[in-house]
Amino acid sequence: MQGVDLYWCLPRVAIVASADRLEMLRRAVVESAYWELELRQIESDLATRWPELEAHAPQAFEFRERDLKYRDQLAVQFRQLLLLRSRLAKITPWLRMPPAYPATLSGQIQERLRERLAVHHRVESLEVQLEVFERIYDGCGQRVSEFVLARRGHTLEWIIIILLALQTVFVVFEWLTNTKS
Repeated sequence: MQGVDLYWCLPRVAIVASADRLEMLRRAVVESAYWELELRQIESDLATRWPELEAHAPQAFEFRERDLKYRDQLAVQFRQLLLLRSRLAKITPWLRMPPAYPATLSGQIQERLRERLAVHHRVESLEVQLEVFERIYDGCGQRVSEFVLARRGHTLEWIIIILLALQTVFVVFEWLTNTKS
């Protein structure tokens, strides 16, 4: 492109250009490499989380007493998922940046690299995957909350029943002692 040859195979990049363009091109390539590596890290981090998601998916539908041991783990997973979402949101503006006008050589190189690395499709894919994760972990969080609230409610109901039974016993005892006299 415009007398510039660029060979890209991370972690190595080779730029063949005239000396007066080299520094500007180096900055553009380093910036592109940084954002692409950030995207790649998010992709790999999310890819390693699929088995955990599949293991936790049943808790999104129904949560039971035996699942309480997963409560803290579900909270940690949800927080980490939100961090991934925020990391993606932070880099998305650069990854989806429209071409600069008027076009510059560094802008054209960055746009060509985004195109060759299928950045737009990768971001869309990550957003869809993150949405699946969010739905499942949000469901898990709701089921955990419902379960804990229901359990507390049942405990409170039993306490009220026991207190009413005790009160009934005392009233009956008092009535029996008063009728004998």
